Amino acid sequence: MTRFARLRSWIRASLHSAEFERSMRDEMETHVEMYEADLRRRGIPAAEAQRRARAEFGSIAARRDECREAVGLRLLDELRGDVRFAIRLLRQSPTFSLIALLSLGLGIGANTAIFNLIDTVLVKFLPVEEPQRLFFIDNSGGKSGGSSGPPRPMIESSAGVSTRP
Repeated sequence: MTRFARLRSWIRASLHSAEFERSMRDEMETHVEMYEADLRRRGIPAAEAQRRARAEFGSIAARRDECREAVGLRLLDELRGDVRFAIRLLRQSPTFSLIALLSLGLGIGANTAIFNLIDTVLVKFLPVEEPQRLFFIDNSGGKSGGSSGPPRPMIESSAGVSTRP
């Protein structure tokens, strides 16, 4: 089965879930009835054939869950259940919910601001015509070892050649 066919089947089953459930139930009942009829043709009494057919087929609910999982609807069911559970919990403690939402909002806002600052300062290229001709001036102490800086600032070109003015 191609990916497109799987996607189309999943969308159809999720949008028309009642129809999908009904057709799946009907198909499973048809399989059980066909096996029951086959057992009766072999000479097994009707009640015993029905019992054997149901026993060998197994739980229809379990088979239905297997089919839903094969189509990919179980994921949607679990997601829907998790969202409902989360909403119920958030409604039970509105103060906690408000504090959690504010914390998340502040954290996301702070991270966005820091990222934009770093992006602007460090990542984006400088708006100059010839960036290779720029110089870096170092005033970190040099050979003097003091924190007040060297007697004259050190100028370093982009080629790595240090010169004193």
